[in-house]
Amino acid sequence: MPSSPGDLLARHDPSAWTRTLAYRPRTDLPFDAALVGAATLIMLDTTVYLDALKAPGLPASIATLVARNVVLHSAIACAELAVSVGHLDPTHPRTEAHRLPLVETLS
Repeated sequence: MPSSPGDLLARHDPSAWTRTLAYRPRTDLPFDAALVGAATLIMLDTTVYLDALKAPGLPASIATLVARNVVLHSAIACAELAVSVGHLDPTHPRTEAHRLPLVETLS
C-alpha cells in the first residue's frame, strides 16, 4: 500500500468531506467504566490526562480502567499536551509547577 503524502491525500482528500460528522446518541457510548471489558483497548482524550494531573485526580472507576486496560496514546492528545507546555509563560512564577507534570506525562 503506498504511503507517500500525495498517496495519502489521494485516498483521504479532506476537501471531499462536505458534511459534519454524525453524533451518536449518548446511550451508545460506554460512560460506565464497569461496562468496558478488561481486554478492551482504550484511547484517552487530552482532558483525561489533564484531569489526572489535577487534584483530586480521576474518578476511581476511570483510574481503575486506565490501570487495568491497555492504553493507546493518541498522537493528537500528546501534541495538545506538548503545545500546552509551549504556551506557558516562562517568566510566570507558577510555570515550572505546571510545566513539569506535563513534561513528565509526555516522557
